[in-house]
Amino acid sequence: MDEDTVHAMCCRLLSRHAGGIWTAGGMGTGSNKVVTINLPGVALRSNDEDNFIVQLNNALDVARQALLEGQEIIRRSLYDWNLLPWLLNKTNDGVPYFDLGKRHLTFGLVGMNECLLNLTGEGIDKKKSTGIKIIAHILKRIEEFSREDGIEYTLEQTPAESTAHRLAMIDRNNFGEKAKVQGIEGAYYYTNSTHMPYHASISLIDRIIIESEFHPYFTGGTICHIWMGESYPDPVGLNDFFQKLAGTKLAYFCFSPDFSICSAGHTSRGVSELCPMCASPVIDHISRVTGYYGHVNQWNPGKKAEYAQRHRYRMQC
Repeated sequence: MDEDTVHAMCCRLLSRHAGGIWTAGGMGTGSNKVVTINLPGVALRSNDEDNFIVQLNNALDVARQALLEGQEIIRRSLYDWNLLPWLLNKTNDGVPYFDLGKRHLTFGLVGMNECLLNLTGEGIDKKKSTGIKIIAHILKRIEEFSREDGIEYTLEQTPAESTAHRLAMIDRNNFGEKAKVQGIEGAYYYTNSTHMPYHASISLIDRIIIESEFHPYFTGGTICHIWMGESYPDPVGLNDFFQKLAGTKLAYFCFSPDFSICSAGHTSRGVSELCPMCASPVIDHISRVTGYYGHVNQWNPGKKAEYAQRHRYRMQC
C-alpha cells in the first residue's frame, strides 16, 4: 500500500502509516475501545463555565480509566486466556496481524449543541467559539493522556446510534426540563457530536461552515451529513458542490438520499407515502442511520424522531 494513499470507510482515522502491516498484505489499525463523553450531562452537573471544565476533566479521567481497563481485558484475552488465537497470526512478511501496541483507544462525544444550550442558553450556531474552546480542551487532555500512558488515544465523532437517545432519556428523567434535548416525549435524543441540529432550517453552506470548524480537532472519525431532498439529485449541481466543499475544513462528508419500501415489496427513491410503481402504501423507509444505511422501522425511538425532523437539501445547478 502506498503510504500516501487515503482510504475512507464507515469509521475514519487521521494518522500517518508506512511499512509494517501496511505493506505486508493486511490491515492493522483500528480502535480497541470507544468511550463517549455525555457533554450535556457534564453541563447539567456544572454551575458555570469554570466548573464545567472541572466536571469535564473528571469525565475524561473516568473515560480514560474505562479505556485502559478495556485494553487490559483484550490483552489478557490474547495472551493469558488464549481466546483469540487467530489474531496472533503473522503475515507472510512476519508482521503481527494484530499488534496491540499499535491499536488506538478512542474518546468520543455526544451533544455539543445541547451542552451549549444547558451551559449558555444558546446552541452551537450562536456559541460556536465556546464549543471550539471545549473541543480544544478535550483534545489537549487526550494528547496529555497519550504521552503519560504511551498509548495513542484518538478523538472522534462517535456514531452514537443508541447513545444519543439513551443519554437524553436518562438526563431528562434526572434533570427534568432543565435538560435541553431534541425530539418528543418518549423519543428524546441528543444531536450527534459537534453537528448542527438536523432539523435546523439553515442553508447548507452555513451548516457546513459551522460543522467544518470542529473537524480539525478530531483525530478519529468525523462526518458531515447532507440529507438529500431529491429522489434523483442533479449531477451537475452535485459536481459544482463538490468543488465548493474542497475549499472547506471538512474532513469527511456524505450525501444521503432516502428510499421507500411499499407493501408489495417495491423500493423507490425518496420519501413517499404511496409507491410510485404500484400505488401500494409505503410501510418502511431506508436511510442512513449514521455511517451506514438501515431500515427506519428498526431504529430506536430517538433515532426515528431525528429521522422525521431531518432538514433535507436540494442539489441544484
